[in-house]
Amino acid sequence: MKYTKTPKGLKYNLYLYHNDVFIGKYALFHNDIKKLTEEYSNPLLLNGFKNGLSIDSQIQQLTQFCDQIAKMKRHCIKVKMSDLILFMNSAFGLFRYKKKSSNDFILLKKKKKKKVNILYNGSNIQRKIQ
Repeated sequence: MKYTKTPKGLKYNLYLYHNDVFIGKYALFHNDIKKLTEEYSNPLLLNGFKNGLSIDSQIQQLTQFCDQIAKMKRHCIKVKMSDLILFMNSAFGLFRYKKKSSNDFILLKKKKKKKVNILYNGSNIQRKIQ
């Protein structure tokens, strides 16, 4: 498993659920739900309008996609990161159309770790404490 370090500016975690199934956790820069909705749902919804889809057909497709990802998570099938990002875009699109409630999103600020100096055998050691 690869470990990638997240950029320093990411201060918030977004936890997404669909039909009481945990889908994923995303690191974000800000906590404004209106900005998040515009940033993540606009490209997807505008692309749907450019392709001639009505609002009802977009809602139906977004809901089907979210249900499919939740089913995969429920059955412990691996989901690609690109699909998870598309799920986040779809979830914000449904939220924008008022088909998904804000209870399906949890936005938390990351906890800062404190550094404490510990004296060990005469040498100074820094240790991170949560």
